[in-house]
Amino acid sequence: MNGKCRLDPDIDILYVFKFESIMESMYRFQGFSGLSDIIGNFSTNKWNIITYNSTYDISNEAGYLSDVSKFPIGTNTWLFHTGEQMPIKISKVNIV
Repeated sequence: MNGKCRLDPDIDILYVFKFESIMESMYRFQGFSGLSDIIGNFSTNKWNIITYNSTYDISNEAGYLSDVSKFPIGTNTWLFHTGEQMPIKISKVNIV
């Protein structure tokens, strides 16, 4: 993927987990470029890939993974709004 998602060039390949929850039952993996996040909502069992424009005033849901009641670690098939499905692997990495 050369550092970008082939379906949307604004989607990062590197994310860091933000330890504080956004709201109750909602968690975020923040993209390194700041132009995309992966947001999880445990009350709906859904994870969304959210992209932002360069001024952060417009966000767009690029893709999602549903029926997930835990963190989406490992390989899962995500559905994108282009109608394509793509396996994406999320790996835990120790930051030193």
